[in-house]
Amino acid sequence: MPEIQYADPAARRRVLLLFAVVLAVMLPLAWAGDRWLDGVLALERTEARAALAIGLRRAVAAVALLLIAYAAHVFRHGRRIARTGRFPPPGVSVIRDTVVLEGDAARRRALLIQAIACCLAVLALLLTAAAFYLAARLD
Repeated sequence: MPEIQYADPAARRRVLLLFAVVLAVMLPLAWAGDRWLDGVLALERTEARAALAIGLRRAVAAVALLLIAYAAHVFRHGRRIARTGRFPPPGVSVIRDTVVLEGDAARRRALLIQAIACCLAVLALLLTAAAFYLAARLD
């Protein structure tokens, strides 16, 4: 019978709290973005294009930075799994009951997690390049 790491109710509460905090931050930002866009639409065409280009660059740069930071966190988590040879690594709380993998199975999972982290970082950079290209076309 495989080893099971049981869910930690405190970890589940922390995840729900984090979700609520992110939602509480994002809703006012979405509202502010909508208000900003209304102001841009009231501008003259050339001024509006310039304002949209600046807004696109700033928004995508912020999202890309967050994605790259998250990718780094996920990559480090994969490295910890590879180093310990256990998934989930020792000391990590889980939010649902999880079958523990050890040895080669855990290292394969670590490699997959690190590959996903690398893909996420590359996609963040490609998103940034595409947005800056489009913003340059607006200028």
